[in-house]
Parts: sequence; C-alpha cells; structure tokens
Amino acid sequence: MTVELIVKNCRLVQNNRILDADLIIDKGKVKQVEKSGSNLKADQFIDAEENLVIPGCIDPHIHSREPNDPKSQTIQEDFSSVTRAAAAGGYTTVFDMPITGYPPTTTLEGFKIKKNLAERKCLVDYAFYGGAGYGNRQEIIPLAKSGVIAFKIFTREIEPKDEKWKGVIVGGGSSETFLRIMKEVSKTGLPLSIHCEDDRLIEFQTNQLKSQGELKPSAYSKSSPNASEFLEVSRSIELTKKTGTKIIIAHLSTAEAASMVKKAKLDGLPVFAETCPHYLLLTDRDMVKKLGPYGKIYPPLRSEHDREALWTALNNETIDFLANDHAPHS
Repeated sequence: MTVELIVKNCRLVQNNRILDADLIIDKGKVKQVEKSGSNLKADQFIDAEENLVIPGCIDPHIHSREPNDPKSQTIQEDFSSVTRAAAAGGYTTVFDMPITGYPPTTTLEGFKIKKNLAERKCLVDYAFYGGAGYGNRQEIIPLAKSGVIAFKIFTREIEPKDEKWKGVIVGGGSSETFLRIMKEVSKTGLPLSIHCEDDRLIEFQTNQLKSQGELKPSAYSKSSPNASEFLEVSRSIELTKKTGTKIIIAHLSTAEAASMVKKAKLDGLPVFAETCPHYLLLTDRDMVKKLGPYGKIYPPLRSEHDREALWTALNNETIDFLANDHAPHS
C-alpha cells in the first residue's frame, strides 16, 4: 500500500508525552502514527530531522487590516500577508475580529466585503467575528445567519470613525444598553467576546496622573489598574446570569478577573476566558525596563503576581485558550 505522505523522524507532541514516530498522511488527513523507521511506501517523504511536530494551532483572536482603509497612505497588512505569517508560525486557522479593517464587520454589507477578500487571499483557514454594539442591534441576527462564528463588543469606548463603528461598543457604558445587546446575541446561540475595560475609571486615573506630572512609561499601567478590568468582568458575568449569553472574556490579564471566571464556571455559567502569551511571559516591569512604548497594549501588562495567577488559571482550565490578539499598527 502506498500513502500520500509520510513525515518521518518526528518528535511527535502528544497529550502527555513526546513520541519518536512517523506521521502517516493520506487523502489530506493524518491516518496513523507509526514507530520511526516504518517500511510503508509513500508518494512523498518529509524528514522532520527529529524536530518537534505539533498539530496546527488556531489563533482565535486576530485583527487583520482588511478591508484596507482607502484614506490610509501607508502600506497595510492584507489577508495574504497575515495568513502567510500565521502559517509560518504554525497556525492553520485564524479568527478575525470585526475592527481595524474598513468598513468594520458590524453590518451584513461589511461582512460580505471582508468574506470576498478573504476567499481570494487567505492561505490558511479563517472565520470572522461580527460586531455587536448599541448601533447595530438590528444587524446581529443577519450576521449570525450569514456565517460569523461569534460577536465582539468593547466596554471601553472607541472613538467612532463613522456610524458603523457604533456596532462594536456599548455606548456611554449603560448596563441597560449592554443587557439589550446581550439579549440580542443570546438569540443567535453564538458567544460574545468582551473587551473588559472600565472607560470612566481609566479616564479618571489618566487625568489624575497627568495633573501630577506622571508621564513616564510606568504611568501607563497605573492609568489602567486591575480594577479597570475586573469591574467590567464582574458586570459581564452578572449580565450573563440574566441573559444566559455565552461570553468570552478576551485577553484576561488580572488575578482578580481569573478568580471571578473560576467562580462563574463553578456556578455553571457559560463563561469562557482567553489570555495571551504577553500576559504569561511579560510584566509591567518589562515595559518600564526594556520595552517602553512597544509594551503599550490594551489591557496593559500586569504585575508578577498577576502573571503567576494566569499560569495557575491556565493549568486548572479556568482559562480555556490562548490568543495572540495580533493587531498591526504603523
């Protein structure tokens, strides 16, 4: 018997061990795993040279730059370049968020524009989030029927470029508005990914720091304290109790928020969480000592205590998955 492809001399990463093996692939799918040195025949061989071989990764949180903003004068990333980068990094699937491209994926029209571009350019598998906000509640069900896999909302206000950007923010921070949006999403059965930051607290802290002349990199983390995240995580969980909406806490960064998610899971609520490699590997001290403005992210890098708490939450499955939150800027 001849198979399509054998990847030989692998160090194959499995659930709880690393196995020296050959990977047998036929008709585009992994058929079996054999001990290294098997005598099977194949149309093609790839020698892994005893390197680690792992399944293709899924990045559930990226921000592409397509559709490109026609007003931009810079060369922007497109679906071809972002999916080439994904493939080079071992990612075989990416889930794209509704903003950074123009128009945003907050309307059926915006979804169709993005889908047409992706079909022509993507080199790996892909799926799209739709926006859910105070300005597009009537678009949520049509977006779900057209194929978005989930929705995204920011509790932090984003300055709208046009009316379509109102389809991804709560709008004024009103819990009543947030509740209505979540009820609409719950009708679709799809999850709602929530960027949890308290705008009013961040604005207050920022103004206080500026008035005190604190303008060093360390001031950035102070402007967005842990409470700016966990207050919104708490509110989101409370609204889930009322609506039953499946929610994902995006880029979880604090020990307190991790504790809240753990309790919500124990209470049987449909609450899920992601975190990112930068929160697991870096802290606010890295921003001050090494990274400077390159370490400015939303939410900010946190303390060593938070970093350790996130590893614990990842290991005990409070955190469900990792995402890169890839978002290119000039």
